[in-house]
Amino acid sequence: MSLFSALASAVLSGFQSSNPIVSGLAREVTSHFQQGNGAGLTNIIEQMTKGGLGDIAKSWVGMGPNKPVTPDQLNHALDKGFLEQLAAKLGIPPQLVTTHLAEILPKMVDKMTPDGKLPQADPGSTVSGSAATGTGDFGG
Repeated sequence: MSLFSALASAVLSGFQSSNPIVSGLAREVTSHFQQGNGAGLTNIIEQMTKGGLGDIAKSWVGMGPNKPVTPDQLNHALDKGFLEQLAAKLGIPPQLVTTHLAEILPKMVDKMTPDGKLPQADPGSTVSGSAATGTGDFGG
């Protein structure tokens, strides 16, 4: 088990909830983050940055306070296929996915980047058809 996978497991344990939707969503998002040893996490941050939410994403990765995000912002920034896939796996409407993501995603990204940096993804890793390589330093 890689250090990143161990961190992901620890983070996931903190998101177990009496709400099965929140627990299931946290499990699916953590699984996505772990693709390519962190390429999935990098991919989410890249999607948010391209969607105009770079400052918000940077706050989650960085060392300061996390800026909030709305479900509508996530709906516009994140890949529709990714959101639909989460909705299908959980058996809920996509709107409910973004509602719960707006609540847990800032905390999850923050916990997955304790040193203020994105993980070094495996070279050549792809996630949802997008290359997600390299690191990002969002110290702050």
